[in-house]
Amino acid sequence: MEYPSSITIKGQRYKVEYVETLREVGANFEGEDWIGFCDHANKTIRVFADRVPFDIVETFLHEVTHGIFNRNKALKLALKDGAEEIFVDAFSTDLLAFLLENGYIQLPEGLPPITKRIVDEVR
Repeated sequence: MEYPSSITIKGQRYKVEYVETLREVGANFEGEDWIGFCDHANKTIRVFADRVPFDIVETFLHEVTHGIFNRNKALKLALKDGAEEIFVDAFSTDLLAFLLENGYIQLPEGLPPITKRIVDEVR
């Protein structure tokens, strides 16, 4: 599996950067560093990459979902203020589970199965 260096979201090209420090992600909210950021103005997605592949892909999909949300008027209208993060977090995790469980993508060997990881996190 290769990590993409650029993607297209609804006709807009986004550069994807995998950074080594949280500071390079470039986002901080209420004193909390983020592990990913979708910069709509500069069409850039940054992902903190000093983690296991599952976490990198999960963050990448999370930020891609923010990009889709930003370019979709119906989603913006349907979700009230503050609901974007809740929606994006749940949807991107479920999307990754779907992609892995159905063989559309594979992560390096040695990581727990997606279903086991999700079940363990919910407990």
